[in-house]
Amino acid sequence: MDVRQKLIEVFVAALGVSATEAETAAFKTTRQWDSVGHVNLMNAVEEAFDISLDPDDIMDFKSFAEGLKILEKYNG
Repeated sequence: MDVRQKLIEVFVAALGVSATEAETAAFKTTRQWDSVGHVNLMNAVEEAFDISLDPDDIMDFKSFAEGLKILEKYNG
């Protein structure tokens, strides 16, 4: 499974959005992605990709698209 598809699945599971909504999700724009949702999502991302996100990356992870860019650093 590629990174994009895996991240979609993480968004669906952690935020309860559809796969289509996942790809356009953004912090505080997507109803389910509030501050608590952000913590849950970051934990789910770390678990799914078996990584430990840098605190700066956690703060910068504000959209699905940005998340893909951040994950490139960890998954080469």
